[in-house]
Amino acid sequence: INYTKDLFKNIDLELIIVDHNSEKIVVDKIKSIISNQFFKSKFIPLNIEDFKNDIDPINEKKEKVIFNQMSNMCNIYQSLLLAKESKDLVYFVEDDYIHEEKCLFEMIETYERISSQLKREIFICPSDYPYLYTDIDQSKIFAGSNRHWRSINKVLCTFLVSKEHLSKYWNNFNKTCLIRNDPFEKHI
Repeated sequence: INYTKDLFKNIDLELIIVDHNSEKIVVDKIKSIISNQFFKSKFIPLNIEDFKNDIDPINEKKEKVIFNQMSNMCNIYQSLLLAKESKDLVYFVEDDYIHEEKCLFEMIETYERISSQLKREIFICPSDYPYLYTDIDQSKIFAGSNRHWRSINKVLCTFLVSKEHLSKYWNNFNKTCLIRNDPFEKHI
């Protein structure tokens, strides 16, 4: 985020961290880091109990959802509900992503370029698990600001999306969280 400070100076940026059971030392460190930044931020502890009546404890295979899956579904659902309040672009990112310094800049610049060229909203997904993108499928190649991007037909839960797309496909996003699907992201 700090690398893209110039890009964000005219953008109403807010970082929201939804946390589930991090150790106090980690929480304190995160809060310390975000307290001295140029952007707004929130740290929200996830309370799984808030979602127990919404999320089905039985998956689509009629098996009991394990605790880690349930907490992940709650976390994503909480994030989606928060994103409904956004004004423009939302970047959902899982906690195991490592970003190059220029990643957010590249994603936003690419989003603006490609959505303008196509005259429609798009999803931008940084690559996480390369094996998911090795299929030899028909694909479109797009020039980003400094990298090339390709169209894909599957996605994990880290992506940049517009508020418009989030609203338009809300039922799909919602289905991702309310019942454990196989694969998890199949409705996205």
